[in-house]
This record gives sequence, structure tokens and C-alpha cells, in this order.
Amino acid sequence: LVPVSGIVQTGLWPKMADRWAYIPFIGLFIMTSWTIPELLNKWQYKKQTLSITAGVALTTLTIITYIQLGYWKNDLTISRHALDVNPNNYWAYNYLGLALEKQGKTNEAIRHYLKALEINPEYLDARVNLGIALSEEGKKNAAITEYKEALKIDPDRMEVHLDLGAILLSQGKLDEAIKHFHKALGINPLCADAYNALGVALIRKGKIDDAIRYFNKVLSINPEYQDAKRNLGIAFKLRAKIIKINHAISELHQAIKMTPKDPELYNRLGNLYKLRGDLDKAIEQYKKALSIKPGSAQTLNNIAIAYVSQGEYDKALIYLKRILSLRPDSADACYNMACIYARQNKVDDAVHYIKKAINRGFNNWDLLKNDPDLKNISGNEYYKELIMKAHRHKLSSSNR
Repeated sequence: LVPVSGIVQTGLWPKMADRWAYIPFIGLFIMTSWTIPELLNKWQYKKQTLSITAGVALTTLTIITYIQLGYWKNDLTISRHALDVNPNNYWAYNYLGLALEKQGKTNEAIRHYLKALEINPEYLDARVNLGIALSEEGKKNAAITEYKEALKIDPDRMEVHLDLGAILLSQGKLDEAIKHFHKALGINPLCADAYNALGVALIRKGKIDDAIRYFNKVLSINPEYQDAKRNLGIAFKLRAKIIKINHAISELHQAIKMTPKDPELYNRLGNLYKLRGDLDKAIEQYKKALSIKPGSAQTLNNIAIAYVSQGEYDKALIYLKRILSLRPDSADACYNMACIYARQNKVDDAVHYIKKAINRGFNNWDLLKNDPDLKNISGNEYYKELIMKAHRHKLSSSNR
């Protein structure tokens, strides 16, 4: 009786209160089923009337039940029926989106999440689900926006901190990602996923010993956590490698003291810092090389790659455009620009530079077909034609 009393109201009460009504209604049904025969007790046609009435009632209820079961066939049918009953049911739009996403119809799901949020902008579940769907579609920046909005509604939603951190990590925004992993641990200090993600981020920052400590923490919580086991093995290998890298860095610094005007030494030093995960120092060394030899396309490309690793796409584009100003026929520079624009979900710009790359002789069809950077333009008609061409090229090569 308590859930339907209204004394305590939670969730979607009173809209959902009828779900608990079965037991309270038993008393009403008993009253009805005993009272009607009692009232008809002295009537001549009591048995016939009750039999016919019961038959009609059972038949009607059977038909209604059959129809109702059709609505409960699956998540799609119940959600759509709920929207037929009430077009402003934001809860139904969210669950319809989830059902569509399970079927791989992510774009349709996104439209329904947006509709739910249009009705109720504070609906946290729809906001989180929208972020997940956008991330799956490769729309990382849009997903970040939705996750940040979700955290405004509920700053203690642990899985949002984890998902947001994972996206930032994939974009090379290590410090920001680490901040969210720590927040997840503040909510749940025993979250193995957060410790593992922290370890991965710290590896990329070159803090191998700290990463090893976090991977060990994961395994103390869950000894069967396979990713942490693999990451721990990688970390130990990297630590041995970094010892060698640090030794090589020290030797290069000595060589630069002797030959301070050799741009190649700075490029090599930058490459070592990048291997160590210290991108800021890598960029610093590349820029020193560039100040000595401003026309070096290789150095410009090194800087661009380092900025991409940091998620600084606009800065990377500046240096790739400088390559094109020096070498207008550079197919690789055009292709790399296309990849960056695709990552930013700037489809028209990405396709424009893919066309330029192909016109300048780019013919790595396998890379064009499988490059994850180009996921955001997979629906573009020109790109689809290129994939078909790549497929034909592969078939003809295998026949030869």
C-alpha cells in the first residue's frame, strides 16, 4: 500500500504508481465479486445473468490482454506505444533510443535522445545515452559536450567521468583525462576501470613507475583483470626502454653542445622525447630544428604529428599547411589534413583534402579503406566511391 499512498514519492510517481496496485486492488475485487451475487440473490435469472456477464467479461479481458501483450512484445513496441499514448513522454523517447541502438541504428537513437532532451533538458539518462551514442559515431567533441552537461546535472555520475576521461585520453588531452579518472575514484575508490585508465594515461605521459603502481592496484582489486595484466607487462617493457631512451637523450644533449646548429640532432632529440611520451619537450626540440632550417618538411610534419597526439588539431593543421606552401604536390600532407578534419567531423573539408591527396598521387587504398581517422566521413558518397575503387583495386591485384 505504501508506494501508491503518495506519502513517499520517488521516481516517476504518480505516473508509475499503478505498477504496485495489484495487491491493494484484491480487496476491491473481493468486494465486487461478493456484492454483485448478493444483490442478485433473489432475482429469478441470477445464474443465467451471472454466467453471461462472466463470459462477456472474460472474453473482453482476453481480447484486451492479447492487444496489450502486443505492446509488450519488445522494447521498441512498448516505447512506441507509450509515445502513441503520450507524445511528450521523454522517458519513452530515451528507451526507444536504447532499443534502436541495440539494433545498430545509432543515428536514429540519437534523434530520439535529442527529442527526450527537447522535452526535458534535465533528463540525465538521455543526456548520458546521447553522449555514448555520439562517441560510438566518432563525434567525440559533441560527446564531450553532452557528458559535461550530464555532469552539471549530476557531478557524481561515475561512469560519465570514466567515459569522458576515455574520450579525452583518445584525443591526447592527458591532464584533463586524468582529472576525470581521479574524480571517478573519488566517487568509488575501488573502481578498477578508473585505476587501469589512469595507468594508461600515465604511461602516455612517460610516468611509468606511477602507471605500474596503478596497474598493481587494479590487480589487487580484481586479480583476473586481463587488460591490467597486459598493461602491466607493457609498462615493465617500457620502463626498460625508457632507461635506454634517457641514456640516448643524455648523449644527444652532449652532441648538441658540441654542434648546436645541426637541425637533425634536434629532430632526433624530439623523436626520443616523443617516444618517452613527453610531447611538450618533443615539440620544443622540433621547433629548435625548424628555427635552424625553416624549410624542412620533415620537421614541420614531426611538429604536426606531435600536436595531433595532444589533440591540438588546429595547431597541427597550421604546420601541415606550411608543408603544402613549400611542397604543393605533397599527397601525404593533404591526406594527413583530411584525417584531422575527419577527426573534427568537418566532412566537407576532409573530403576536399582526400580529393587533393588522390590528385597528387596518393594510392594507399588499404589505408584509405581502414584508417580509423576517417570513420566520421564513412557516410559520404565520394568516400564510398573511393572504398569501392579500393575494393576493385584489391581484387585486380589478387587476380594478377
